[in-house]
Amino acid sequence: MRVVSLKNAGPLLDDKTRQWIRVLMEALKLKDPYTFFHSVRVSEYALMMGRNLNVSSTEMVSLELGALLHDLGKIGVPDHILKKEGALTEQEFEWMKKHPVMSAQVIGHCQWLKDVVPIVKHHHERIDGLGYPEGLKGEAISPLTRAVFIVDAFDAMTSDRPYRKALSFEVAYQELERCAGTQFDATLVEIFIHEHQQQKYKLEKSRFVDFIDDNPALQKKAV
Repeated sequence: MRVVSLKNAGPLLDDKTRQWIRVLMEALKLKDPYTFFHSVRVSEYALMMGRNLNVSSTEMVSLELGALLHDLGKIGVPDHILKKEGALTEQEFEWMKKHPVMSAQVIGHCQWLKDVVPIVKHHHERIDGLGYPEGLKGEAISPLTRAVFIVDAFDAMTSDRPYRKALSFEVAYQELERCAGTQFDATLVEIFIHEHQQQKYKLEKSRFVDFIDDNPALQKKAV
């Protein structure tokens, strides 16, 4: 495992930043606890994956924050859409697709989060260019964003939802591999699966959510 030093991460790790991130995440938790805990888990997966990427200390923190804040814009999605138990209509899905841009708009007001904005804005793009909001393709999508694609999808697949039970880790691995090269970066899929299997779900806790107690919703079991 590659160890990344965070000594030079600068203002992204100062107390004022942590407090501001805490305010944003508390607002998200009030809006939708599921999305809040999902975001925390995604950030922890991102930390696990980032340890095996050739990134700087600042990029490592940007990856973590991009994963943590990627769904912040869902605060602006109406409850009847966000919390709907069945399939979304075409019109509802168009509403839901606005959340990456809304996430970027919220954090875009902070200059020191400028490197995080592309991650949250483009976390629903695809390698083949069929994603949203801008239809970016391949190398036009940053490696950090491509990593968040994977960890976001993996946690969504392995989490219980009102309309379906969680998939097993093995089935989720297979789905990531099936979509490698089209939806996901094939090399990063390989890195994620290998590291997840090695870690056996012993994830590093986020530096920005230490205010969270040991909530059962975060204690996921390997299946």
